[in-house]
Amino acid sequence: MPSRNNQRTHTAALILALLPLPASAEEEKKNEALYRRPSITALRVDTPPLLDGKMNDAAWAKAQVSEPLRQEQPEEGAPATEKTVFRVVYTSEALYIGVWCFDREPGKIISRLMSRDSPLPKDDAVCIALDPFLDRRNGYWLMVNPNGAQGDALVTNNTDINDDWDGIWSVGARIDEEGWKVEVEIPFKSISFDPEAETWGINISRHIRRRHEWCRWSRPLMDFNTYQVSEAGNLRGIHGIEQGLGLEFTPYAVTKFRDQRELDDTDLLMDIGGDLRYRITPNLSLSMSYNTDFAETEIDRPQINLSRFKIKYPEKRNFFLQEAGIFNFGRNSGGRRSGPRGSSKDAEPIPFFSREVGLTPDRKPRAIVGATKLTGRIGEYNIGLLDAYVDDHEDLPGSNVFVGRISRNILEQSYMGIIATHGDPNSSNEDFLFGADLGLRTSDFLDGDVLQANLWMLGSWKENEGAEGAPPPEDPDSDNSLSFGGNIELPNDNYNANLQFFQVGEDFDPALGFVRRESVRAYISEFGYKPRPRDFYDIRQLFFSYSNSFYTDLNDELETASHSLYPLYILTNEGDRLWSKVTYENDSPTDDFEVSSSEGISITAGDYWWPTYRVGIDTSSKRLVEFELSHGFGGYYDGDRNSWQTEISVRPSKYFSVRADYELHSINLPQGNFKERLASIRTRVSLSPQLNWSNLLQYYSDGDQVGFQSRIHWEYEPGSNMYLVLNQGIDRNDGRLRWTESDLTFKIGLSLRF
Repeated sequence: MPSRNNQRTHTAALILALLPLPASAEEEKKNEALYRRPSITALRVDTPPLLDGKMNDAAWAKAQVSEPLRQEQPEEGAPATEKTVFRVVYTSEALYIGVWCFDREPGKIISRLMSRDSPLPKDDAVCIALDPFLDRRNGYWLMVNPNGAQGDALVTNNTDINDDWDGIWSVGARIDEEGWKVEVEIPFKSISFDPEAETWGINISRHIRRRHEWCRWSRPLMDFNTYQVSEAGNLRGIHGIEQGLGLEFTPYAVTKFRDQRELDDTDLLMDIGGDLRYRITPNLSLSMSYNTDFAETEIDRPQINLSRFKIKYPEKRNFFLQEAGIFNFGRNSGGRRSGPRGSSKDAEPIPFFSREVGLTPDRKPRAIVGATKLTGRIGEYNIGLLDAYVDDHEDLPGSNVFVGRISRNILEQSYMGIIATHGDPNSSNEDFLFGADLGLRTSDFLDGDVLQANLWMLGSWKENEGAEGAPPPEDPDSDNSLSFGGNIELPNDNYNANLQFFQVGEDFDPALGFVRRESVRAYISEFGYKPRPRDFYDIRQLFFSYSNSFYTDLNDELETASHSLYPLYILTNEGDRLWSKVTYENDSPTDDFEVSSSEGISITAGDYWWPTYRVGIDTSSKRLVEFELSHGFGGYYDGDRNSWQTEISVRPSKYFSVRADYELHSINLPQGNFKERLASIRTRVSLSPQLNWSNLLQYYSDGDQVGFQSRIHWEYEPGSNMYLVLNQGIDRNDGRLRWTESDLTFKIGLSLRF
């Protein structure tokens, strides 16, 4: 056991490490680099560079060289340990960005991922943020690693990231004796922009994975991410660019073979469809889809739900993901949140949740005959209109659904907007919703911190049709059909705080939205202090976090509550994390509810309080074998729970990776014991960034559900894709596996741009 003197020495060292030092001349120089916006001028060329990663084209030699990137972390504003510069050139049809990532030890560059939309921050990587409107709030975020693997996202209001968006752009990258280099081509047909603006926003960052070091060109502040274009520098000199006719046609043909063994039925189906997109202006697009198909979409991962409230599955279908951020409503989600995260945002009602369109309540596909979408910007207004017709399905009639979202930019990073929806794809009712929200955000609060706030109100009502003796339509002005709320938040690197309140009315039930809890008032708060010690062992950052939530009914009677404390959460310089969490929970159900359908075990109505404890370790993704392991134990209503969660990823080369997940919950209650298990294993073979073969096998103990998907994806031309997908259902009863429904789908799509 350490002596008392050693304990005092360590304590004093920690206190000194957390105290700020007096500013020096070097510190003042560093602060100047932190807050100013640099500029670079793009060079117009007749002959574009060849995307081979060699960077020896004449176009690059003539272009202006940027200032070197500086550290965002670990030392804010300090010179980067490895030099990084970039250049920008363009033709009338495309923008080209070249980045020189010098490295004195190129053999130590980490580059194990190769498929598109991989978690590229696990590798060395370059990020590019573009703001073609120079509105300091909306734009594009691109990411590339040394293998040429691509990732991209749409940025909305600096806070909402749609990283399921797949734009059409090309990359050339390679590692050489100087480090690694990357060339990016972004066709002007692929992005929206203001044709009158000769200055865009741009920012570049680089991740040196082995040092867990991030460097950035403009405003390398820890409180921000590169995608937040409010902090971007200026890209000047762009003029005379073209989008052609602004017409993009993406037809597809699909063949499906289905074998339903339980029904002794086989089918061979062939179909065609397609999407048509027309850019009415460079920043306003009309999209139309006929016979919308989602055969290539990855299957849902099951979720264990041990509560009495609804759970939400993410949207994965590309048509609804495209420009989805423009339909976002309510609380902002931005700001750096590198440590413990609360779940307060997931509790708020969502007025439009696209999963409700084209899927039945049990998540089965339902045909969409056609859909039309108008999205973009007109001046200071952001517009999103979506109309879709859902085909008949079993006893559900065909129906039309509509959502409209309009917001107006105000101040520098704020907005005010309205939303409206109509239709119910899962009944014959006429369902309506209307709402308004106000979002306020500044990144200059208290000399450079982020402050954001939000207020919103929603109302829904139904008109029952075709049912004799149906009740009269609900009064849309009734307080019971209203929901409203707001929050104020400081999402900064050194500290964070959030205060939130919302109420969901008893009759608030939007058919196109998602409501986790009805007839409730919520009071939520989160507070965190996240210091970065200097030279204190190998610790990069410490997190001390407390959060609580109180949910009452509309008569202010407590229904649920929780207090959560992270007494220990450590991020090391290597990127490893060690954490512990203590939670004290309350639930007061007024009715019995089932927690295990397989065992028939229910929680009886009553008032319950119980503590839980959790510890975990997450290893750095720079390692060949990466794993996350956590163990939880403590109470569960009037019993106890013991749980394990683990995830292991092995990436031996850029061509192959495997990941295994396992989750186990052992529940002991007076009325019976049961276990819930969830397991999956995923493999990926990447022959190139454009050709990937992935396999997913997953098991859920509730109902002994086993599912398998094998998926080959080949992007044979930018924007043109080919898929071969096998979905296999498996039943596991009495310890034996039985093949059920099989689907084999071949789909080919072509992208034609004019």
